[in-house]
Amino acid sequence: MARDRSLISDVVNHLDKCSTADQGLSLATRALYSLGVHSAYTDLSSSPFESGRCMRATKLSLSFMGHTASKWRNHPDFEAFLRRMTANHGKVQFLLSEDVSGKVTQDLLDLEQRHKCFRAKIYFSRPMFRLVIQDEQIIALQHYEGLGVVPVGDRNDSPLMTLTARGEDSLFRTLVVHFKELWTEARPVSEL
Repeated sequence: MARDRSLISDVVNHLDKCSTADQGLSLATRALYSLGVHSAYTDLSSSPFESGRCMRATKLSLSFMGHTASKWRNHPDFEAFLRRMTANHGKVQFLLSEDVSGKVTQDLLDLEQRHKCFRAKIYFSRPMFRLVIQDEQIIALQHYEGLGVVPVGDRNDSPLMTLTARGEDSLFRTLVVHFKELWTEARPVSEL
């Protein structure tokens, strides 16, 4: 496991020192750079996007798309994070799947009422991946377990990659547009 992180780190360090114009880069490395790949992690807990680390690092905005956001909502620092984001005039958006329970919906509504920065919506599809957009600068993407129409569940141990807008064909922009379109179509929890 440590060796895997080391190999990933070596590739990312190489990417950060290079541009697509560098002739010495392999085609695969240039493709990763062009797609906006910034880094990769073997699991969520080893990444900067573990909820506690991500909350500490977020300055102005956090957008999350996934199942129930339980890792965020149940984190002991979540309320303090929302108070800080409200004080900084930031925004926190949770876009959650249709399979959230009535209790989760009520919790989200309570958070909206207590924190000006927080908004939650429900979209009518089941997510195949977890998406976090931090400060509109970097995206974390991690797939959920299950390959069919209905995901089997959350996998903290699945690999995670981060993307930036730096490459000419970066997936960053595509994923931001995807989030915004789903957000526009989704129903606010206050209307459920």
